[in-house]
Amino acid sequence: MIQACEKPKSKMIFFGNTMDILHRTQDCIFVRDLLVAGLKHKGLFRISASVHKVKTLKAKYDKGEKVTLEQEDDIDAIASLLKVFLKELPEGVVPEPSHPSFIGAYRDVARFRRILPRAHRNVLLYLCFFLIQVASFSDINNMTLENLSVVFGPSFFRYVYYGVGQVAFWNNP
Repeated sequence: MIQACEKPKSKMIFFGNTMDILHRTQDCIFVRDLLVAGLKHKGLFRISASVHKVKTLKAKYDKGEKVTLEQEDDIDAIASLLKVFLKELPEGVVPEPSHPSFIGAYRDVARFRRILPRAHRNVLLYLCFFLIQVASFSDINNMTLENLSVVFGPSFFRYVYYGVGQVAFWNNP
């Protein structure tokens, strides 16, 4: 079973926590809401929600309160909450030391499974499943795979810039 994140069962801080802690929970409620009601929402992930609303939802989630689309009735706020969650992870979904091996393993699923730590792999698979669902409605929501990569790529692959050599690596995997 693919695992990623669920509303914390205790007062554990959810946003900004490490993958090792987060992967122990099961299912991301705001992703589930987006799968149910957001796939056909025009402008999904493109329309920014109120900063105040997103901060309020984030604080509620971190306190262990229930945050659902049914309760909030704001798809853009829930979508923004997912982007904030990913942005605040201490490291990218694919950890920087794994970047070269990960890029080299894109055609070898068995190798791919060995490269990433379990928690990162679970979150990556969960998000990829979700984003493929989003892209399948791109004619309605305008979120093609290319647009999704622009939105989520920086959260998947974060790195510190070390110079021209690193840029050459990324341009010629």
